[in-house]
Amino acid sequence: MLRSNERQNNKEQLPYFARNLVSFPYKLVFLYALLSVIWITYSDRLLDSLYLSPHQLSILQTYKGWFYVFISSIFLLFFSIKLIRSAKEEAQLLSMRLIDEAPDAIILLDMQTGKFVYQNASAEKLFGYTIEEMKKLSPIELSPKLQPSGVESEKAAKLNIELAIKGEYPKIEWLHKTKSGKPILCELWLSLFKYGDKSYIRGSLTDISERIRLQNEVLHLQKIESIGQLAGGVAHDFNNLLTSIVGFAELAKNNHQPNNHIDKILESAQRGSRLTRQLLTFARKQVVEYQVIDVDEVLLALLPMIERLIRENIKLSYFNRSKETMKIKIDLSNFEQLIINFCVNARDAIKDKGEINITVDSNEDHVQIIIQDNGMGIPLELQSKIFEPFFTTKENGNGTGLGLAMCQSIVQQMNGVISFQSEEGVGTSFILQLPKTDEPLKSARVEEKDYRNIDFKGSETILLVEDDHFIRDYLEESLSSLGYHVLVAEDGQVALNIFEKNRNIDLIITDIVMPNLNGKELIEKINTIRPGVKIIFTSGYPEETISHHGILERGIHFIQKPFTRDVLSAKIRSVLS
Repeated sequence: MLRSNERQNNKEQLPYFARNLVSFPYKLVFLYALLSVIWITYSDRLLDSLYLSPHQLSILQTYKGWFYVFISSIFLLFFSIKLIRSAKEEAQLLSMRLIDEAPDAIILLDMQTGKFVYQNASAEKLFGYTIEEMKKLSPIELSPKLQPSGVESEKAAKLNIELAIKGEYPKIEWLHKTKSGKPILCELWLSLFKYGDKSYIRGSLTDISERIRLQNEVLHLQKIESIGQLAGGVAHDFNNLLTSIVGFAELAKNNHQPNNHIDKILESAQRGSRLTRQLLTFARKQVVEYQVIDVDEVLLALLPMIERLIRENIKLSYFNRSKETMKIKIDLSNFEQLIINFCVNARDAIKDKGEINITVDSNEDHVQIIIQDNGMGIPLELQSKIFEPFFTTKENGNGTGLGLAMCQSIVQQMNGVISFQSEEGVGTSFILQLPKTDEPLKSARVEEKDYRNIDFKGSETILLVEDDHFIRDYLEESLSSLGYHVLVAEDGQVALNIFEKNRNIDLIITDIVMPNLNGKELIEKINTIRPGVKIIFTSGYPEETISHHGILERGIHFIQKPFTRDVLSAKIRSVLS
């Protein structure tokens, strides 16, 4: 029980109007009793002082009680009206204070003018506009032309406002821009608000930029974790590739007709190139970019990576039940991580031998993806918690508890639905319903051009800068065989010395990461000697990584290693032309 001083403190914390309403019955009884005492005490004296006749006095005595009821009722009525009015005013002031001091940004949009009429302190802090400036703006002026999903802000805003007018409460992620132009991603709730004969749209906003940033960090960490698990499978594949390359090279060396063996060497090297490209694409840390993908095409390309993540005693099967192209709009990297998370969870749920089945189908509006396993299943008492952040059934150190929470967030961001069915001892099925799109398809696969049987010879002078002597020797011989005059340098400083002595160089082909003077620094110095010299950068890192670190600006000519002589010669002719 509360002690007397604690009760008093709690009472003092009550709003003034609440204390008034709580004490209202007591005040009413007290006032009625006070009026009764006054009337009983002084009514007879008042009548005696009027010097009335006995007949008149008899009449007043008869109606004295009714007169008291009339007078007391008027007093109590005015008292009640005053108290209730005071309580209402206090309630309105408190409501405004609660709204104005709310941690979420709250704005009101006038339906007639299409302009804002109110914002609380949090909204002013979020957007940077004063209330006078805000009243001159419309929702579109606080938004970029396109939302992250690629939808036009104006169309999406109209659609969600219409939903609010119908009495629904749309909850969406919306990209705003502040007074300074800074983009802010918010979680936005819309609702219809009526005051008198006027209608408003009320918006409640929460800045989720930091939450999304942390979510992307977690996704990237999960990718790194997956890459660690892939290491064994990748090492196995590369050992097989190296075995075939070394073996066929040895056969070619001892054979007078080595063409067939050389073709096998090239084919093995190309397999290794595709493997590293897929691994780098999956591992890269990038900004979320929505694009239209073919679900079947992406899943087929992803299956080899999933097979390396699961154990050999687990059978992975893929079934496509749809007869049409299944297109969705999603960030490709997030989609791949989504599928991998479910498959890794399915793997961990299988203690010995088992199966993981991925089934895709489509209806008029959605693509359905089912990831099913025959593992241990999820206990009934835990099923309501599996999407909660940091909840995990795995042993300490074997799980963060964020995998399924991230999966749910990814699906919800694209207006999809995620559900599951599980029976302990039988297995679990996760069902994804992802909205289809009619937008044109952007293929997720990298198409390699075929440059065979095309002549790309030339006679220009090329400065070749490469610190790896095997690659340097290969490129020098290849370029010389095409008719080019080749000057060779093993690092940036040597290349700079050569360029200062040979001003007739037509093209520079340079690696980026080198000792003494890297590729970027070399070109900066060369541009001070002869601006506008033509350059092709090469690197074992993908172009996105090089550009992200500021080493290479987008639009500069770039070839990622490994590459063939045909690809390089085609690039040279394209640059020199």
